[in-house]
Amino acid sequence: MKIKRSLLAVLVAVSFAAHAETLPEFEQKLIEQYYQAEISGRVEADQYNSEIAKAIIAKVEKDPQTWSYKFPALVNKRMLDIHYSPDQKIKIYQLDVSSGGTMRFFNNLAQWKTPTGLKTQLIEEDALIRKIDQTQLAKRNTYFILSQSIGSNCDGAANISAYHLAATKMVSANAFQSKKQRMQNISVPFDCSAYPADSPQMQDRSTLTQYLIRVDPKMQFIDIRLLNEKYVPQNKFLRYQKGQTNYQYTGVVKP
Repeated sequence: MKIKRSLLAVLVAVSFAAHAETLPEFEQKLIEQYYQAEISGRVEADQYNSEIAKAIIAKVEKDPQTWSYKFPALVNKRMLDIHYSPDQKIKIYQLDVSSGGTMRFFNNLAQWKTPTGLKTQLIEEDALIRKIDQTQLAKRNTYFILSQSIGSNCDGAANISAYHLAATKMVSANAFQSKKQRMQNISVPFDCSAYPADSPQMQDRSTLTQYLIRVDPKMQFIDIRLLNEKYVPQNKFLRYQKGQTNYQYTGVVKP
């Protein structure tokens, strides 16, 4: 009897494994359920964002195979975007959770490996990630997320935020030292009325973040563009120079 029960358990397990949903099948299911080839407006375009985000987050949190999978079908349909840190130790799933209108909000789910398995965490960023940079501060890998907040068609902000990987979570890092305080984040506001209509930043909004926040390719400095009282960008920058433990404000520089 025990042998028969053991054999039955093995057969059930094998049957379950054979019918377990693969990641390509998961993608196809979401596309069939939520993808809209034709839309009549922003509200219609955004109507399923929350459901898509919840399904993807749940899948990533429970399926370790997602770490090495790039979700090509969902990325191709623009239902998901994925960013990696330069050292490939952090993978961020970016999900649009906007609910209509011009303001845009995002869930950014970080995933990384630890000695005990994969960890996931929704990070504080709710903006559109443009780039991830990385360097060492105080002998720790420090990750800088450049993002773009979208408040409307005309206003928003460019942001840079610093993080460390701790034992079980991704934590904020106070990587910037101004004259008065240490900071984890720096934001530069954007107002479209401050830019000529034919400017590169108005023609391609994806260039805005790296126009307002200039990161040295070798991570030796980070420059924050100055604005005047009407938010018009100036040809001057606040420079934060890399030190042993943080980026220290050193003064105003010109290109």
